[in-house]
Amino acid sequence: MLDQTDRELFNSVISAMMMGGNFIEDFNYKGYTINPDKKHVDVILDGLRNRERFCPCRVQKIPENKCVCEDFINTGKCCCKLWVKEETNE
Repeated sequence: MLDQTDRELFNSVISAMMMGGNFIEDFNYKGYTINPDKKHVDVILDGLRNRERFCPCRVQKIPENKCVCEDFINTGKCCCKLWVKEETNE
């Protein structure tokens, strides 16, 4: 669903949020946005910081679970709900 270029962009956004703690409200890429619930985003970012950027919703610290995880790249669904897809009326 997403490719390596997409992964690099999402990784850059996560890095910026983790370093500065800033909430990027206007991020929108291919219909994906950052969850509008700032408290939820802060919890996920704290989890990513504490787990060396491995998904806080997954037990195993394996490469496939490093944010941006393989599931998100392959299916477009973020199990942590950090990334959400805008609803379309198609």
